[in-house]
Amino acid sequence: MLVNRVGVFFLLVGGFLLLLFVFSAQSEAGGVSALFLWGVMFFFLGAILWWRSPKPPKQPTERFRLLRQTGKKKNKGGENPANREKDQRRRPGPE
Repeated sequence: MLVNRVGVFFLLVGGFLLLLFVFSAQSEAGGVSALFLWGVMFFFLGAILWWRSPKPPKQPTERFRLLRQTGKKKNKGGENPANREKDQRRRPGPE
């Protein structure tokens, strides 16, 4: 997971350097080739690191587990309104 984050960082740095290269090429300043070379190098290194080690699947969260458990218990006891109506139709009423 750490390699993935480093890869994303290198992607961002390489993209920023390439963006600086584009802006410096438009303004005709010197030292443009160094920005291009470093930008491409960081971008490809970041892409390789990011591609070779994808993020692991997320674990299910334990947040609100008590609320989920109480919700499951309520539905198990025939508390569903459709089941309740069926149960009332089957029971013989007081006559």
